[in-house]
Amino acid sequence: MVEPDNFRALSVTIDPGADPTVIKETLLGAGAGTLESDYAQIDISWLRGRVLTQLSGSADAHQSFEAMVAYADKSGWIDPSGTLVRAHIDSSNPTDIQ
Repeated sequence: MVEPDNFRALSVTIDPGADPTVIKETLLGAGAGTLESDYAQIDISWLRGRVLTQLSGSADAHQSFEAMVAYADKSGWIDPSGTLVRAHIDSSNPTDIQ
């Protein structure tokens, strides 16, 4: 996670030209979610655990995370099961998936 305290943007950064099958397998293997046609679906529980761990589980971080999920839900970015949130795919600045 590059910016775990940025609750206004959610994206998965990949290397340009990366194989979509490998990206999907990586997300699934990590329990992080899956890849759809032009976006990632990130498991909310997985994301919550990563964010709160990196931010030491602060009450402010928890509140900000839940507000982000509520905004995503209101915007239609949560899947019907309520377990996955849509994330943009960013291939402009490749970094390692952490």
